[in-house]
Amino acid sequence: MGKIVDRRPIVVTGAAGNLGSALVCHLATRGHQVVAIDRPEAGAALSAVAREAAGVVPFELDATSPETWPPVLERIARDFGPPS
Repeated sequence: MGKIVDRRPIVVTGAAGNLGSALVCHLATRGHQVVAIDRPEAGAALSAVAREAAGVVPFELDATSPETWPPVLERIARDFGPPS
């Protein structure tokens, strides 16, 4: 399977868990830019996932809390451009 050339990021929540980390690694190895998100208490596992897969941008936040999203969305727009 070829590499992906679309550079729009894919956001994965629960990225430090078993399924989330497997998805992050799968997407990253296929050339996707991945924003990996998990709760602050999963920070060590999230950092390990980010080290394992090149190009992964990790964020520690409570994805269920609306007030935690604006800084992440601003960073995504700044780093990768506005959503299309």
